[in-house]
Amino acid sequence: MCANLLLHDDSISSFKKTLRLKPDFPLAHFNLAQQYRATGHRDQTLPSVENAIQLKRDLAEAYSLKARILEQLGRPNQADWRRSLCAPST
Repeated sequence: MCANLLLHDDSISSFKKTLRLKPDFPLAHFNLAQQYRATGHRDQTLPSVENAIQLKRDLAEAYSLKARILEQLGRPNQADWRRSLCAPST
C-alpha cells in the first residue's frame, strides 16, 4: 500500500510539473485527476478533470471520470453520462 501511495505521489508531482510547463495540456489534467482520485484527494479531483474537459471537449474518458466523481460526492444529478458515452474521440 505504501509503495503504491508513493508511486501516486510521484505521479502527482510529475503531472504538476508538466502543467507548470504546459498548462493547456488536457491529458496531464486528466491524468492528474486520476491520481488525485486514486489517493483520495476528492477536493482536487473535480477541478482537474473539469480543466481537462474545458481544454478538450471531446475527451470522453474525462466526462466518465467526472460523472463517477460526482456520484461519489452524492451529486449524481450533475453527472452527465450521455456526454461520457457519446463524446466523439479524436
